[in-house]
Amino acid sequence: MKPDTGNHGMKVCEALEAYLVKEGVRSARTPSGQLYDARWIRYPVGGKRIPIFPLGPFENSIAIHDAHHMLTGYDTDIQGEVAIAAWELASGGCGRHWFMWLDRISVVLISLFLPKVFLEAWKKGWRAKNLYRLSPRKALGMDLEASRRWIAGASD
Repeated sequence: MKPDTGNHGMKVCEALEAYLVKEGVRSARTPSGQLYDARWIRYPVGGKRIPIFPLGPFENSIAIHDAHHMLTGYDTDIQGEVAIAAWELASGGCGRHWFMWLDRISVVLISLFLPKVFLEAWKKGWRAKNLYRLSPRKALGMDLEASRRWIAGASD
């Protein structure tokens, strides 16, 4: 089954804008079509988001990663990052998004302290597929409900 990119309702990118506002990553005043306010990738450390890397060339990879958080319901705290890393790796890896491969591998090291979280998310991911296998334009332009069905493991 091919992913549905029809105009049935809200697009992934529109829902992602609202999700990023809720998560405090994006201002509600940010213009539609611009996902991020900051030009830096920020990681949650001790309840704060610390700037780590410039967003620039990684923006599409991070957007797909954030869409995975939104679609799966995994939080953005340390446990959620371990869970989403396991889910992304089990559901097909990160495709051409080399930065995310490096990031996911680094999070796997953290998972040594949270093996139950990692294994539970891995099991869910094993039966799913992720948006990294699509172009960022197609992934973010998908109908939101169709994307939920697609990552749930509908066959190709």
